[in-house]
Amino acid sequence: MLKKVLMFISSMQLFCAASLSFGNPIKKTFQYSVVEVLIDRYKDEKAELNRPIPLQKIPFKQRTDKYISIGTAWFINEKELFSAAHVFQANFVPFTQNFYVRNIFGEVFPVDAVTLYSNRFDIVSFTLKTYPRKVVPISVTKTYAIGDDVCVPGNALGQGISLRCGGQISSLAPEPKNGEWKEIFFSTPVSPGNSGGPLIDSSGRALGIVIRKIQGEDLNIATPFNELTKLKARLEYVEKDLGFQNKVVQPLYAKSDLAISSNQPMAMMDWMRLLVAGTNDHLMKMARVYESSWLKNGVLVSKAARSYHRNPRKGSFFTQVKFVNQDLSLVDGDEGELEKYRKTKRRIILQKIAEKPLFFIGRNRGERLDALLNNPKELMDSVLSTGRVLPRKIVDEELFYTSLGQPSLTSLVSDLQGRNWLMHSWRINELETTGSLICTPRPSDVACFFHTHESILTAETVAAMFRVDISELTLSYAGSSSDWAEFLGPNNRLRPNFMAGVSISRAEGKIRIAAQELAIASPGSTMPGVNDSIVMTFSPDPINPLRPSAYAISYIPNLAERIIVSAMKVYKAGATPAEMNAWADKPNGGIFRTKAGKFMAARLIDQKNPNVAFMGYMYGDEEKKLNRVWKSIEFRVNSPVAVLDRS
Repeated sequence: MLKKVLMFISSMQLFCAASLSFGNPIKKTFQYSVVEVLIDRYKDEKAELNRPIPLQKIPFKQRTDKYISIGTAWFINEKELFSAAHVFQANFVPFTQNFYVRNIFGEVFPVDAVTLYSNRFDIVSFTLKTYPRKVVPISVTKTYAIGDDVCVPGNALGQGISLRCGGQISSLAPEPKNGEWKEIFFSTPVSPGNSGGPLIDSSGRALGIVIRKIQGEDLNIATPFNELTKLKARLEYVEKDLGFQNKVVQPLYAKSDLAISSNQPMAMMDWMRLLVAGTNDHLMKMARVYESSWLKNGVLVSKAARSYHRNPRKGSFFTQVKFVNQDLSLVDGDEGELEKYRKTKRRIILQKIAEKPLFFIGRNRGERLDALLNNPKELMDSVLSTGRVLPRKIVDEELFYTSLGQPSLTSLVSDLQGRNWLMHSWRINELETTGSLICTPRPSDVACFFHTHESILTAETVAAMFRVDISELTLSYAGSSSDWAEFLGPNNRLRPNFMAGVSISRAEGKIRIAAQELAIASPGSTMPGVNDSIVMTFSPDPINPLRPSAYAISYIPNLAERIIVSAMKVYKAGATPAEMNAWADKPNGGIFRTKAGKFMAARLIDQKNPNVAFMGYMYGDEEKKLNRVWKSIEFRVNSPVAVLDRS
């Protein structure tokens, strides 16, 4: 017996090294039982990269193949094949007409029905619409032990079926999530593409299905067949705690288990579409639950958020984008990392908020706001022009997309602060993902969030996820008076709902600016719309957090003179008695020098409201200029303007 075993091992080593001339069971497995799993290859005809693809570095088989090779399958009987469930992903549905298998002779056969599916055990069985002329099924064994020699035939690195031997079963360990069964750990090498292939013993029998590799270790994992009796349904898909959570201020959760099952086989693509629909329905339901919880208990109504709103410059839960000089965009607050791009065709500023890139894409001179806002290709090209936004790895080189063409879908999204956003989506076939650009206008630019997500998610699901997420962002609105005239005009259908209380007019040499209760009348610019600027900041009201409130308005008559005239709210609960008394003692204000060496004048406008005081102030470099303008400025408090309450 020992002699036979030694002879088998010797023949196995020779076979793995170079030859298939030995008459052993592995030869039959290799040639007539193990196949590649494929999906259609669709090129991004409209997409452009920053440089040509280095075709010489791509293996010949991959660059000439009309399919994408994604995994391994094998015949368990003459009509059914086994593979790993994660090879047959619902995320592939937008990118392929079907799944296929290809044998070692290059023949391709379309997949027909799924007969067994469990993402919990990571196993799938299926049938084909047509079959190879010769099929040799692999028999299954439930008997194995630590130290047994094992081989892995499979589609290593997507290069076609190959065979690896020389390893053993290393250990049997509980699966990591719940310890429901013992997985097989083995040392025979595997690579991406081996998933779904059989783990076979020295007699050519399958012990289990290869499911994953442990990075950095000579250990790989297979699901054993003797555990499949624990399957509860013929087709089952389970995701634990699928939903949303937020721990910014206090934990908020909207999660539950997703379970999709069937006891009847069905067409593979129908099952995939059922998973897509079920996942999106579940996430939409969780988004509604989360949104309701967020409005009642979330960051807007927390004590931490109320403290923030009393002094927003020290806030970390909301990010303000504040005017400074001629950039018209700067971070106000502790959160966010700012990056300006000087070599792009447009003025572009990037702010990363919680690892999410927010781009401010400036208008070119003479360009209409609606023309830029309604040109998604130009917006995406501008984002991609900053570099390294959307990489594509080609062997050992990293290229970057510079254009994706026109989007495949555009939809309207309204967030919980009453702002309106256009969401544009691009299907990126080569990356098997979807990229979305979600944009809202400001007077001088367009603010756009960019993110990629699994293509299993519909636009409605992404919008629902975005609604709550983006509602924690507070934007300022800045631009010249001519920018504002266009922004508030009838052509801007995406103007925020809370802008209903905003007006800008000119009379008797003065410009009059009003935002809800706040109002300023100031000497106007000598070149209105060219060298002036108006800035408005809106944020959730601490007294009524679900109502966006005008926190401050500022006017700069001449950018070169660096004089800023502002009116703002001061929430009494956040101000010290000394501060309130100081303003009350000097209702007409006075000019004084700040610690930074600048000059400032402040005036208490009104403090009749029990919760809010209204303050006017002016800031500048030169005392004489400040004094001249200060005497002619009018501040007033308007009657509260009805603004839509998000509740």
